[in-house]
Order: sequence, then structure tokens, then C-alpha cells
Amino acid sequence: MNSDTLLRIQDFKLKIAQDKELKLEEFSIKKNARMHLRGPSGSGKTSLMNALYLLCPFEAKEIYFKSELLSEKELVKLRTHMRYLPQHAETNYETCSNIIRDVAKFKSMQAINFQGKLLNFHKQYFSSINLDLDYSRLSGGERQCFKLLLAASSEPDILLLDECFANMSQEFREASSHFLITELQNTSIVFTHHFQEENFLSPTEVTSIGLL
Repeated sequence: MNSDTLLRIQDFKLKIAQDKELKLEEFSIKKNARMHLRGPSGSGKTSLMNALYLLCPFEAKEIYFKSELLSEKELVKLRTHMRYLPQHAETNYETCSNIIRDVAKFKSMQAINFQGKLLNFHKQYFSSINLDLDYSRLSGGERQCFKLLLAASSEPDILLLDECFANMSQEFREASSHFLITELQNTSIVFTHHFQEENFLSPTEVTSIGLL
């Protein structure tokens, strides 16, 4: 496997409807890639992301991660190296500050570094979001930005973004794009979006894939 390839799935097959399957002879994500998944509604973009994050079953001949061939039992390793922002942010009635502390508890010795990095990112890019508010009181765009902060501060190898910019204002979209380009240079980002511009994460190179 090419040393630049982070994840490679051979003969991927996923059922996305009663009579429809998504089949990919090979699906791969390169290190530090910016991959735009394109396709019409119902083509399987969201289903593919759910499968990558192991939220739904799929079939594959071989799966390699960092050049290591994974067995079916070892697939859980993938989730520890990924973060996923689905289209709709779930409801949470805690304050954003409490959510940050709760997430940090699971990171034990890295908690201080995680919190410090997140608060620094917040100050630089999303300072208009009040972290003392209940998460449920944030707007849709603010929720997605906050979830983006949580995910990015965990330093994942792969970040999956499914239409996460859809509810954002132009100001938040620009801030998020600048944030992703500047701070996640060592993270592979796979994303979908409904905007027409191909250079959404410009000047980062974007690989477009059509799902048929």
C-alpha cells in the first residue's frame, strides 16, 4: 500500500436502500487529504460516512489503516482515530463548558491539553459563541461550530463532515473554513456540502468523488 495512504478499503459494498447498493472497487483516504464526496441525493454519501464511522454494517474484502491489515474484530480501532460531525447536531441540555469538561474526563492525562487547545481555538475563531450557555440554546450554526471545536481539539487522523456547514451563517462558514485550513493540516478531512463552489476549503486541494 502507498505510504501516503491512511485508509484503504477494497471491494466496499453497502446497502443504502431496499433495492440499492453502494459499491466501490476501492475507497482510500490519503494522509492530510481534503476529500469532497459528491453525488446526487440518495447516492449514499451520508451512508458511506456512517459506515466509515462504524455506525452501520458494510462488506469489504480488505481494510488497511496506516498500512496495517485489519481483521473484523480490529475495526473498532478506526473509531479511535476518527471524529464524525453528522448533518444534524443532537440536543444536549448542559452548558457548553460542562460538555467540554465531560469530554475531557475521558482523556485523563490529556485533559488539560485538550481543554487548553479547545479554548484557544474558541478564542481565535469562534469567540462569539457563549460557552456558558446551554448547548440547546445555541443556533444550528453555533452548535455545528462547537461540535467542530470538540472534534478538532481531539486531534483525529480523519475528520468526517457531513453537510456540517449547512446551518452556518456566511461568517461562521468562513471562520470554519479558515479554522480547518489553518489548524488541521495534519488531519485528513472528508466532507460533503451543498454549496456549488469547488474551492470551499481553498487553498487546500480538494478531491471530488462521484458516487453513482
